[in-house]
Amino acid sequence: MDQRPELSGRPHYYVLYGCNWETDLQFRSFMLPGTRPSQAHLQRTATVAPPSSACRYASNRPQNGKPLLRIYGKDDELLLSFPRVADFLVTRDRIDYSPARGSDDSLIELLFLGPVAALWLELNGIIALHASAIVVNDCAIVFLQQSGGGKSTLAASFLSRQQALVSDDVLAVSVTPGVVQGIPGYPQLRLAPEIARRFGNDIDALPQVHPLVDKKRIAIGKPGFGSFCRSPRPISRIYVPQRAVNGDIPVTAHALSPSQSMRELVRSSFIANAAEALSWQSQRVRKLALIAESVPVKRLTYSSGLRYLDAVCDAVLHDLNATH
Repeated sequence: MDQRPELSGRPHYYVLYGCNWETDLQFRSFMLPGTRPSQAHLQRTATVAPPSSACRYASNRPQNGKPLLRIYGKDDELLLSFPRVADFLVTRDRIDYSPARGSDDSLIELLFLGPVAALWLELNGIIALHASAIVVNDCAIVFLQQSGGGKSTLAASFLSRQQALVSDDVLAVSVTPGVVQGIPGYPQLRLAPEIARRFGNDIDALPQVHPLVDKKRIAIGKPGFGSFCRSPRPISRIYVPQRAVNGDIPVTAHALSPSQSMRELVRSSFIANAAEALSWQSQRVRKLALIAESVPVKRLTYSSGLRYLDAVCDAVLHDLNATH
């Protein structure tokens, strides 16, 4: 595993999760430019090393049961295999990827910025949550929810009020005793077209995330939308959005017990099932428990619909100011 090919194309440098990355992949997503020296590498190679162990984790597509992800290897070197798409060999400071025939760079990028980056973060001792986060009163405010739960829409609502984005979809969380921080991702939101239009965007001019994904990429910061936070922020509140489908209801922020908070943190961990299979869960649970002990977690209940977003933002700000 010591012999690694050199970069196959012109190197690009990006900042992602507090780390300078060097890669031969030119991202379509809006990224912060990085500098040398780099601390991590993402590189294309013809093939990655075959797995040195049996499959440690497997997930299948819910629609047809076909393989979606397989994980092989040992704890400091893991092979993530997405059948017919790409293989990723992940270590603490390097990711080599080998695309399958017919795979395009935009799909490689989508996988890297999602499950691959989440596993890389966890391999480096950083919790990866399925969450979006913005900055209020110089602290990170987190919206914790799985796909389709409204977290990106809530983040966009606060960006329209001149708050800053910390991260969207994958939130990296550094956990040490007494200090829980959100680490910035990259300056982009992914929004459904009707939601992007709600915030004044010309959806015909916005790039699509991927032909298979019906979402638009929204650049954050000038000349785009809102602003982006470039440094870690202490997390002062975690909200778990819960939208009521029927009728108008008042916006409420109900405090969760430590056990309820733990359940939500585990449920919305980006690689919860894989972590269990890889025997990482006991260490992760200790860090999640520190989050639950250090940061108030509240269930944010509100009516579903774009017309209610202003009321939700007002209620969140009132809740924060009441305990600030």
